[in-house]
Amino acid sequence: MKIALAQLQSESGNIKANMAKHLDFITKAAKDKADFIVFPELSLTNYEPNLAKDLAFDENDGRLEIFKDYSAKYKIAIGLGLPLKMGNQIHIAMVIFKPKSNIQYYFKQYLHEDEVPFFSA
Repeated sequence: MKIALAQLQSESGNIKANMAKHLDFITKAAKDKADFIVFPELSLTNYEPNLAKDLAFDENDGRLEIFKDYSAKYKIAIGLGLPLKMGNQIHIAMVIFKPKSNIQYYFKQYLHEDEVPFFSA
C-alpha cells in the first residue's frame, strides 16, 4: 500500500479555497499511484478552535460529496481533517472516504487542554 501524507497550508476559515487545495493534492497523489492520502488535523478549515462552531460540517454535509466522487474516480482512500458537528457537540474529526464504501468518521480521543473548551472527545 502506498500512502501519501499531505502537508498543506490551509487558509483560515476559507473552506472553498481549502477544498480546492485538497482536490489538487488528491489528484497529484492518485497520479503517483497512492492508495491512501491523509491530510492534517482540521485541514479543511485550518486549525481555528475559536471558529470551529461556525465552520463545523454536518455528518451529511453536501460539500463532502466531491471527495466521495474523487475517491471513486481515482480509486484512492482519502482522510480529511475537519470540525464535525454531531448533535450539540463539535469534534475534531477525520472523515474517511474509500471507493465503493460508506463514509467513515474518526474522532480525536484525547484532546489537549486548550482544545477542551471548543471540542468534545
